Amino acid sequence: MAENLTYLEIAYKILSEEPKLRQIHYRDLAKKAFDLELIESDDLIVAGNISSAINGDIRKAKSQGTETKFISYGKGLYGLTEHEPKGIFADIRSKNQEVKKQLLEALHAMNPSKFEELVGEVLRNLNFENVQITGKTGDGGIDVTGELVVAGVIRNSVCVQVKRWRNNVQRGSVSELRGSLRPHQTGLFITTSDFQGNL
Repeated sequence: MAENLTYLEIAYKILSEEPKLRQIHYRDLAKKAFDLELIESDDLIVAGNISSAINGDIRKAKSQGTETKFISYGKGLYGLTEHEPKGIFADIRSKNQEVKKQLLEALHAMNPSKFEELVGEVLRNLNFENVQITGKTGDGGIDVTGELVVAGVIRNSVCVQVKRWRNNVQRGSVSELRGSLRPHQTGLFITTSDFQGNL
């Protein structure tokens, strides 16, 4: 790539240099980058890499309670937060980000067993049945179990691993959960962080 820019830097460069371009599809973003000779190809793989980089940045910011430079409007459309309308909508977005950050810090400060109880309560509110807190933080096992009933007919046994971490969940933790499951059980991670890429 020319100038040795990352996909994220390329996306920001194009969007920031065209303030009137409030949102753009990632395929068009790749085409503009190709026209500016910032990338060597604008094929679907490269365009997908740009989209993945933006989505990764948005997820990381959400998990850390910080504000990202990018906004996803859905259906492959992206823009910059700095191009969003100012005034009350910007104030609301800023307040929401601040509340998310405070909530994340409160979750990290919770007693580990209380956090597992909170996860159990969240599952009950999502209509899981027979929710039980089974483990202790750090035991490497399943922390919460429950049953998710679909359409009143299908009953799925779900085993939950709770990770109140700041760092991303690694592949080894996912493999450990898979290894703890019995036949016909589904594994679920609930974490305050995010997941290592390509899990």
